Amino acid sequence: MSSSNKNSDQPAPVRLGLIGLGFAGTVLHLPSLSRNSRARIVAVSDLSESKLSQFSADFPDLHVRKELDYRSIIHDPTIDAVLIASPTPSHAAIAVDALKANKHVFCEKPISNTIADAQKMIDEAERHPDLILMIGQVLRFWPEYVQIKKQIEYGKIGKPIIARTYRANPMPASQFYEKDELSGGVIVDLGLHDIDFLSWALGPVKSVFAQGGNLSGRGDVIDYAQIHFNFVSGAIAYMEANWALPENFPFSTAIEITGTGGMIAADNCDSRASYQLTLKGQKRFTAAIAELNGYHYEQEAFLKAVQNKRETPMNAAAALYSLRLAMAAKESIKTGKLIVMDEATKTASASASLNEVAK
Repeated sequence: MSSSNKNSDQPAPVRLGLIGLGFAGTVLHLPSLSRNSRARIVAVSDLSESKLSQFSADFPDLHVRKELDYRSIIHDPTIDAVLIASPTPSHAAIAVDALKANKHVFCEKPISNTIADAQKMIDEAERHPDLILMIGQVLRFWPEYVQIKKQIEYGKIGKPIIARTYRANPMPASQFYEKDELSGGVIVDLGLHDIDFLSWALGPVKSVFAQGGNLSGRGDVIDYAQIHFNFVSGAIAYMEANWALPENFPFSTAIEITGTGGMIAADNCDSRASYQLTLKGQKRFTAAIAELNGYHYEQEAFLKAVQNKRETPMNAAAALYSLRLAMAAKESIKTGKLIVMDEATKTASASASLNEVAK
């Protein structure tokens, strides 16, 4: 078959509108998205004229339409999908409007800063079964974490029984992060990554207990948290999320999952992606992973789902479940009580297999 015929067999690129030109939109998503042959960025939107001007300066080779009002994008019939990277409290309104306008939606995590708004997004998506609503829980696509999930599914470490995660970064300078009603604090904004991964890897949670508070003195948010999860499977997990750090502290992550037959771990200390596997009776093994980052892979999953008209591997119900766990942790800190997850919530954990993510 000639190369021209091969190209003709490829699905047409997804015509995409990017809504939100902050850090998530321009630093996390745009670099890989602009190089992805499955996507064609048609328009961008932000409420800030200065950000629109800065976009032109930073990305001079991207000749796209620029809009102050996101509704100009979602009502454009030439656009197939939108990527929402705007501030968290705006996610629900934009996603609902986009779905009503017959647009596929990729929304950056968290799905929302309230359970009620997250449910509105899901309810609207259910009214449009031919459209996709995918939430960017990126650890489900990050190479090290994908390998951890894969090794667990393969039974390499036996039955998982203990997990520990750590995620730390100085609270960003913007006052947005200091207000609980906007950012949700360190648990919702930062710790949600590990909450989501643990529920994906270990299944539904039976109970949550957390300690923490506002240690930096900035705003009214919880900026430090220690969270304990008891899983229906019998596994237990300890998670730490920290914003209460000096401004020059480097972004740091670590995860360990111990099973009846060994332990698997990863961190971001090495510049190259890798994981460590320690099995009973064997020497510790380190495997390097020469791959792209998780933003590329989650974008690829979304674009493939749109092109091939199939379900996304990261559905909104699973994102809502992770948000419920985050809210339970916040409630535990405020009340000092163990929070027991009800049966209806437990069943929503959507512990998808790795095969579903790889589709």
